[in-house]
Amino acid sequence: MRDVGKSLRFAAALAALVILAGTSPGAAKMVSIVNGTRTAMVGLQVRPEEAPIWRPDLLDRKTLGIQKEIQFDVGPACVFDVKARFEDGHRVLKEHVNFCKSPTYLLTDF
Repeated sequence: MRDVGKSLRFAAALAALVILAGTSPGAAKMVSIVNGTRTAMVGLQVRPEEAPIWRPDLLDRKTLGIQKEIQFDVGPACVFDVKARFEDGHRVLKEHVNFCKSPTYLLTDF
């Protein structure tokens, strides 16, 4: 009976390790940004929080309509700055967006 208890504890520890390995901070992950404004988005860039250079435009000369979303891979980083440009000319900058906390971010004007 004692061996069964050891086996169960080992199995539980192994399962926890597998779960943690699948959600490690170093794993690549897909995230989404939803255009929650009243204007079509024509440019979207992200950068890891402390990075000096923005990544290339995610929209690649396309338009992201109102309430539409775009998915992309952010790699192992969690916290990003997000910069968007809209067809009416206004721009929005959101800092410290944590994609590890939530993989979908609603970008608004506020």
